[in-house]
Amino acid sequence: MKNRISISKNRLSGIILGSIFILLMFIPGRAGNAEVFLLDFDEDKAEFLMLQQINTFRYSQGLPLVGLDENLSTSCQRYAMDMALRDYFDHYSPEGENPTDRARKAGVPNAVSENIGIIRTFGKSLDEVVDALMDGFLQSPEHRSNLVDPNVTHIGIGFYQDVDGLNHQLDSESDPDSTYRGFGTVLVVQDFCRRDINLVEPDPYPEWLLTGEFMTIRLEFTNQVDEVFLRIYPNGDTQDVYEIPMFYRENMYQARFAIDHEGDFTIGIYAASPVAEWFYGEVGRLELQVKSHSL
Repeated sequence: MKNRISISKNRLSGIILGSIFILLMFIPGRAGNAEVFLLDFDEDKAEFLMLQQINTFRYSQGLPLVGLDENLSTSCQRYAMDMALRDYFDHYSPEGENPTDRARKAGVPNAVSENIGIIRTFGKSLDEVVDALMDGFLQSPEHRSNLVDPNVTHIGIGFYQDVDGLNHQLDSESDPDSTYRGFGTVLVVQDFCRRDINLVEPDPYPEWLLTGEFMTIRLEFTNQVDEVFLRIYPNGDTQDVYEIPMFYRENMYQARFAIDHEGDFTIGIYAASPVAEWFYGEVGRLELQVKSHSL
């Protein structure tokens, strides 16, 4: 799959694809040697197996299958690792960053729902770990609703194995520092999105540009649109707005522009549908930081 940054459709009604909930699973444990927990956890294989299970279940429910968003998966994996290394288990990071914030950094704004899970790996194979996590998600009505959302088109999946396993005291573990030493844990993050636009260029999407440096944006739309333009404005000051038309060339919409002063900017993507040409709605959003040449 070509590595593309994805843009989710931000519907005018403000629909968010599902609520955000936490899944905390535990496997009753017993004292054991460090050699018995799952070693060399193959995160890529676990991701593939979980995606396969999700699509198998969605197919059984008569729902469209979901694709794997590679950029969102990278974001999920980084968040699972951050939770393990900094010893927390929440949809909000210690700095207050939420799933939407993380998704925007991956190029997927607004419409994101999230499941997170954690499990002990003691005495379990990789397949059994994935099975147990999926069983827990499906048994929880809140998490199940994210997995069966008919509006979802793509998913990001990220695993991380915390080999030390001394963090994240789970239910029934009164003294993990001694009883559960060496058990190890695996954390997983699932982020769900609706992708109606592919950002073809730039790829990868830059975190920042220099003042006066030109940037080309090329978009592919899943749904038919008639006209598209970009609305660029500095964050915190929406009065200073720039609008740039996008031109249809080579089966996609394109625009080229530069920003001549530094700051944090939002790039809104607006499109008119064929049934209402006079009405433009925001269908995506990107964030861009512009730095001075002197920095």
